[in-house]
Amino acid sequence: MKFLGFIRRSLRVLVCTVIVALLCVCAFRALDYVWFKTGWFNTLDPWYMQLVYWAIQAAIVIVVLVILIILVKMAMTKKNGGIDPEKQKADAKREVSRVNKESILWSARKRNAIGLPWTFTKYSLDEDRLYIQTGLLNSTEDEIRLYRITDVTLNHGLWQKLFGMGTIHCDSSDATMKNFNLKNVKKSKEVKNMLSELVDRSRIRNRVFTTESVSGDGHDHEMESNIPIDRTDADGDGIPDAFER
Repeated sequence: MKFLGFIRRSLRVLVCTVIVALLCVCAFRALDYVWFKTGWFNTLDPWYMQLVYWAIQAAIVIVVLVILIILVKMAMTKKNGGIDPEKQKADAKREVSRVNKESILWSARKRNAIGLPWTFTKYSLDEDRLYIQTGLLNSTEDEIRLYRITDVTLNHGLWQKLFGMGTIHCDSSDATMKNFNLKNVKKSKEVKNMLSELVDRSRIRNRVFTTESVSGDGHDHEMESNIPIDRTDADGDGIPDAFER
C-alpha cells in the first residue's frame, strides 16, 4: 500500500510538472509575440530594452516555480481534509518523544575506564521500564519491565571506586534480557536504591507479589505505589532527590 501511494503521488507530481512546463512555454511565447511582433518597445533604448526583457523572463520563471511548488505540495497531500499523513506521523513521533523524555526519571551514559561518558551505551529509567541503548550507527534499544526484575545487586571494583563508579547487576525473569549489568554507573549507590524502589512499586502496581516484596507491617503498599514520584532534582545530578534520602 505504501508503494502504491508513492506511485500515485509521483504521477501527480509528474502531471503537475508537465502542466507548469507547458504554462512556462506559453508564457515565453506570449512574451516573444508581444515583444517582437507588435513593436511596442521599439522606441526604447536597445540596452534598456534587453534588460527589461530579461527581467520579465525572470519574473515569469519565479511565478512558474511558485505555482509548481504549490501544485506539488497539493499533489503530495492526501485528500482527507488537507491533512498531510507524513506530517501527522512526524508530529505524532515528536509528541511521543516529548512524552517519553518527560517520563524519564534517570538517564546516563555508561562511563569508560577513566569515568568519562565517552561510550555508545545509554541507560534510561522511568516508572515502569528500564531502557538500554547501545551502538552508534547500528543502534539497539532493549527494554525490560521493572516488575520482571527479581534482584538488584551493586558491585564496586577497586578501579571503579577510584573513579566513583559501580556496576549494578540485575536478575530478571525477562526471556530476552535475563540477567544483565549496568556497567560503570556514576552515583551507582543512589541509582541502585532508586531502581530497587521503582521495582518494588512496579511489582505492587502490577500485582506481582513474592514473599520478599510483600510486607506484613499492615501498610497499604498498593496505595503507596500509586503516589506520584517527586521529580525534584535540586542538586542537578540527574537523580530525583526523593531517592537520595
